[in-house]
Amino acid sequence: KRRRCYKNLLLRGNFLKFSKSEEVEVSSKKVDLEVIYEDEDILIVNKPAGVLTQKAKPEDYSLNEQAIDYLLQTKKIEDTRLFKPSVCNRLDYNTSGLVTVGITYKGARLLNEAFKDRSLHKKYLALVCGNLKNDLHNRRYLLKDEKTNQVTIFDKKRANSVPIETKYHPLAWNERYTLVEVELLTGKSHQIRADLAYSGYPIVGDKKYGKSKKAKQLLHAFSLEFPNSKKFFCSIAG
Repeated sequence: KRRRCYKNLLLRGNFLKFSKSEEVEVSSKKVDLEVIYEDEDILIVNKPAGVLTQKAKPEDYSLNEQAIDYLLQTKKIEDTRLFKPSVCNRLDYNTSGLVTVGITYKGARLLNEAFKDRSLHKKYLALVCGNLKNDLHNRRYLLKDEKTNQVTIFDKKRANSVPIETKYHPLAWNERYTLVEVELLTGKSHQIRADLAYSGYPIVGDKKYGKSKKAKQLLHAFSLEFPNSKKFFCSIAG
């Protein structure tokens, strides 16, 4: 017992010595985050279009790094060596809206579990080409090509495809476009964009699935409802 006690004290001493000898470097980059909500465990921000959620290359300065710099600069956290805050849901580069960040292990676990068991409800706004007047509830299959980072939608299951489910509710329309509220029931890569295009209503500005010439992709994650019934909303950034 004494040996174990001395060993624990030695390890603790070495850790404290290491901690004091290496100071955490705080970035001097200006961070301009639109914070929707924060507490000691989670952070919710409004991601603008044209920002990566997580970096694709080492030199990228994604929303994930911006969130960490914000937390360090505002002294919400003092260290990232024991636990590094991380985004818990991803949005495409040209999609704007609500992104959650786990500040602590507890926060990340709660968020990841809520996304996994679908108890956290996500809604989007999309402006689509075409005149959609009736609700849609689509249950289809999605197959992703990792090499091209593009997905294909099928009505029936194919090898390596995964099931997807999405609801659409038209809010307003004219002869050319429809404003649609989207409820994402499964969260797969490019699900909304590809499924709407497959349905004949591609998103305005979606060059990959809609072949649009518009400059801006008009898809926005505007609402999150947590299992405790707390709801968060955000307008389109910028």
